[in-house]
Amino acid sequence: MKQVTFVAILLSLTTNALAAQPPESSEFFESHIRPVLVKHCYECHAGGGDSVKGGLRVDWDAGLLAGGESGPAVTPGHPDESLLLSALRYEDFEMPPTGRLTEEIIAHFETWIEQGAFDPRHAMPTEKSPSEPQNTATTAAELWSFQPVAEPEIPASDSTWPKTAIDQFVLEKLIANKLAPIEDADSATLLRRIAFDLTGLPPSADDVLALLHAPAAFNFEAYIQRVMDSPAFGEHWARHWLDIARYADSNGGDFNATFHDAWRYRNYVIDAFQSDMPFDQFIVEQLAGDQLGGANPVDRQRQLVATGFLMLGAKMLSERDKVKMQMDVVDEQISAVGTAFLGLTLGCARCHDHKFDPIPTNDYYALAGIFNSSHSIEGEIQKYVSNWPRTPLPIEPEQASALAAFGKQLKGLKSEIAKAEKQVKQETAKAAASSIDGGAIVIDDQQAELVGVWKSSALSKPFVGIGYIHDENEEKGEKVAIFRTRLPAAGNYEIALAFQGGSTRAANVPVAITHAAGIAQIALDQRQQGAELYRSLGTFRFTTEQDAEVTISTADTSGFVVIDAVRFVNRDQTDSQPADSSLKKELASETPELVAAKNSLAELNEQLKSLQQHAPPPAPTALAVQDAQVIGDCAVCIRGEPHMPGQVIPRGFLSNLLYESPAPIPEGTSGRLELARWIADTRHPLTARVYVNRVWHHLMGAGLVASVDNFGHLGQRPTHPELLDHLATQFTRHGWSTKWLVREILFSHVYQLSSRADADHEAIDI
Repeated sequence: MKQVTFVAILLSLTTNALAAQPPESSEFFESHIRPVLVKHCYECHAGGGDSVKGGLRVDWDAGLLAGGESGPAVTPGHPDESLLLSALRYEDFEMPPTGRLTEEIIAHFETWIEQGAFDPRHAMPTEKSPSEPQNTATTAAELWSFQPVAEPEIPASDSTWPKTAIDQFVLEKLIANKLAPIEDADSATLLRRIAFDLTGLPPSADDVLALLHAPAAFNFEAYIQRVMDSPAFGEHWARHWLDIARYADSNGGDFNATFHDAWRYRNYVIDAFQSDMPFDQFIVEQLAGDQLGGANPVDRQRQLVATGFLMLGAKMLSERDKVKMQMDVVDEQISAVGTAFLGLTLGCARCHDHKFDPIPTNDYYALAGIFNSSHSIEGEIQKYVSNWPRTPLPIEPEQASALAAFGKQLKGLKSEIAKAEKQVKQETAKAAASSIDGGAIVIDDQQAELVGVWKSSALSKPFVGIGYIHDENEEKGEKVAIFRTRLPAAGNYEIALAFQGGSTRAANVPVAITHAAGIAQIALDQRQQGAELYRSLGTFRFTTEQDAEVTISTADTSGFVVIDAVRFVNRDQTDSQPADSSLKKELASETPELVAAKNSLAELNEQLKSLQQHAPPPAPTALAVQDAQVIGDCAVCIRGEPHMPGQVIPRGFLSNLLYESPAPIPEGTSGRLELARWIADTRHPLTARVYVNRVWHHLMGAGLVASVDNFGHLGQRPTHPELLDHLATQFTRHGWSTKWLVREILFSHVYQLSSRADADHEAIDI
């Protein structure tokens, strides 16, 4: 009997021509290429006869490769040499003539051609329906993975080589093909293999030395258990699942928005693998944890965080058509669920019946109704860019009470601070208004009578009081500021206006001064810049029988109108004009009321600082899904177009995978819980098979089904179907335990073989 290497044992004994193409190629074509060709190109370039423009047919693979009058339309692997892409870019030709397609669609075609232009449309379509792609799907009865999981009989063997049932299944196939297993790996190699497979790290120096000094006494079973109990196991195996779950800390798509609190889902996955959470529970919590209602806040937090699975994945957040964006999000979630749990390319059925697998479009929209009834996008981060909801997590009553008390204190204290700040402003203004130095009387903008909405600012310094106001260069003629006061003595007063000049200011600000002899009209140029803050408006006679009034308008101005303060200087009492340096003296003098107001404000700010330092932990939030406010079934989007609704499809599951009559979806709920329980049922033909195959893949380097994400028609068939079903049945029988499954594989003789390669043996196996 010939020998075979450890690696070769895992290879298929048969070939599958369709599986030679990467499975993701068909999914990419069905999701991004075929729908565009159907919608934008078939009208002119499909079917037979003289109606085909330019002699180009795009409704089958040979048509694209042959091209039309201008030559081949597609050159696989060479986007820049492909006339189809040139036409989409509007370079040599402009197709479609109705308008250039989006950059995203053009990028999809570029990627498709660059990766080989996989096209499953090998048969020329009939002329009767050139606009509809033909369906070449297998039936549910024909597809092996849609058949119920059967518990096979373990092959009998007289050999002492098998250590577990796994070995007996493998040995039977080896013998049937006149092959024999290779020698065992040496102990040091096996130790290193186990350490890397379980933790992603090499074995510790102590374990290596213990094995080298006493190899016969080294207990591999105890070592495996100890390593699986270590935190490193949960962290390493969580990474496998996080890859499947599309985990990242940000969106990474058109707008790279942060997935706030995504780390909670990451830690949830680590804890799930470390604690060996049953995989069926793991499924249900990720799809519908928000509907489980845990026994305590800790359980409810965990279950809600688990639904972060549905929130992850790149999404087109800046899509302006929000109806389309919602359906794109639904599509991403359906595709993720199909790949992760079922090993199916469900997204291919969005525009038409799946071309290869028994998944009709109606089934896709039965699922779409479930996810469309789930809340995972809301509001905007910025204009047109949608945001994620921040979902509050359940907390203990004590924390909720402490947060409520803190919130009440904080609100009350901030209200008192606002009042104190207002008091400081008022007292500052009063001090400025009542200050008299060298015959100067200052009225700040805080005492002005304002018409219209003025903008407060303190950007341009210096200024009088706490700041100044301006008209925002808006609503001209609707804003007026009036400074009115009764002067203490009759006399000739020089009037000056304080403002900071600048190039953006108005050049013709109307100022009206009401004095003893009438009203003086002045046009003030505020573009003037200089060292002095005050600009003189002239000297006027005032009496004590009437108010002195300065009115500043924004009528017919162009530019910002800036107002700070008005100053009156009695020229009959002093011949010296107060310099701007005197302003500092005026403002430096504080009234007892102003000092008291400032002290009160400072004390309140200290109380706020202390309160915030001793605040209870904030209520946590999560990146999580909950049922939407509007629950309902979804209409088929004809050719995937969300604005072309067809028949409304009741929410439900995949009709060709029903192992019994499905549980009804309660009214007013999305149906995610029922979907999760349908997937996590031991009778489901795909769920356990897909997962045990993933674990086998991680430990052996290749899955029993090599296409671990595709158990459909374009995926590969299992090399050992009976072994796959044996592991699936035993896995569910042992409580869906990942650690049981890992130990079962590690303890097998197959796992412990040498990895020495032999080309002759591998050729026989293939």
